[in-house]
Amino acid sequence: MDIFNGLKLGANYVRTAQTLPIYETASQYQGPALMVHGTQDTVVPYTYSLRYQRIYFNGELKLIPGEDHGFSKDTAGAVKLVADFFHKQLK
Repeated sequence: MDIFNGLKLGANYVRTAQTLPIYETASQYQGPALMVHGTQDTVVPYTYSLRYQRIYFNGELKLIPGEDHGFSKDTAGAVKLVADFFHKQLK
């Protein structure tokens, strides 16, 4: 499966990803979490992060309007969100 920029995912990866209990596993984590997601992500829709937001008690969601899966429009902005989150957590 072609994803972008010549990168490919194998069939086994896709089959495995479809069967992983991602939300059940994530619900066991109780620590701080940051979800940064672009609203134009066609690889993983941002609605997945909306669901994680309901799961993580100590979670924070930052949706970036118009951004894609690789944050290609404003990579620096996405990196700053992550760096600020870690800075806050590591104080």
